Amino acid sequence: MFYSLRFGILAAMIAVAAVAIATTTIFVSFTTSAQFTRYVEAGRELRLERVQEAVVMWINPDEALESFNDLAELQVLSDGTNPDPNSYQFRPLGTVGVLEATDGNVPLTGEMTRFAISPDGTAVIYQGNEPVGTLIIDPVSEMEWATAQNEFVETVNWTLIITAILAGLAAVVLTVILSRRILQPVAELTHAVRRLGGGDLSQRVTIHASGEITELAHAFNAMAASLSRNEELRRSMVSDIAHELRTPVTNIRGYLEAVQDGMLDPDGNTIDSLHEEAMLLNGLIQDLQELALAEAGQLRLEIQPVSLDLVVEQTVSMLKPAARNKGV
Repeated sequence: MFYSLRFGILAAMIAVAAVAIATTTIFVSFTTSAQFTRYVEAGRELRLERVQEAVVMWINPDEALESFNDLAELQVLSDGTNPDPNSYQFRPLGTVGVLEATDGNVPLTGEMTRFAISPDGTAVIYQGNEPVGTLIIDPVSEMEWATAQNEFVETVNWTLIITAILAGLAAVVLTVILSRRILQPVAELTHAVRRLGGGDLSQRVTIHASGEITELAHAFNAMAASLSRNEELRRSMVSDIAHELRTPVTNIRGYLEAVQDGMLDPDGNTIDSLHEEAMLLNGLIQDLQELALAEAGQLRLEIQPVSLDLVVEQTVSMLKPAARNKGV
């Protein structure tokens, strides 16, 4: 039973840990995937805004190039469709984009420059009311984004799986340790109960804990103390009964030995004395029966008047042979 209880606690703790870890893993996986997608979309918008700001903030191409070089996420390339040597080519790192200018001598000032986003994703650069260039941001292909997202989510999932395994192992180890500590008082109680059942009524348990186990230990100690006290009372009662039975038996034996030795005649008085001793012995036996009924809670008291003269006379007659033998 002790081992079954330990196994039950271990199984319950493992089940709770498994449900908690699985729920957390699934929730974190879905949340990570969704948040990664949001992060990618926000990054795209941020990169477009920074390219736009870089174009409108600087006056000449050299400063524009310096601005693009500061944007590590971006890469601005010419698509090769405009062989004009006045067209600009920028090659910083990052996302692919194209900046084409119709006239390299036209300054791109922030006060005069504006963008008009067309449906195909390009942004026509206007200086005043005249278009002076086109900003083309080539987005990374969906396949590339999907690959990056899958790699990121897969890494997170593997990390969660490894963490879940380690957490599960830690839960098992902690459960074994805690169950052993929790069930140690139960083991002590089991050992004490077995010793008590074997007759050792001195068994007591000391539990340094609190709660139901401590209450159970106190109840066991109280039961053991009660059994020990009852055993002492039983032994005392048996000793008293033996003493009470020994007296009439000794008297009857004395009468019979005196008759055998010829010291007493087997007359009516002797027979009456023997009868009285036998009746006394029978009364003691009845008292024992009544005591047994009293312990069982089935004793019925019958109150009636008693002649004290008769009791004294019976007592004197019972003690007369012993007094005669001692010369009293």
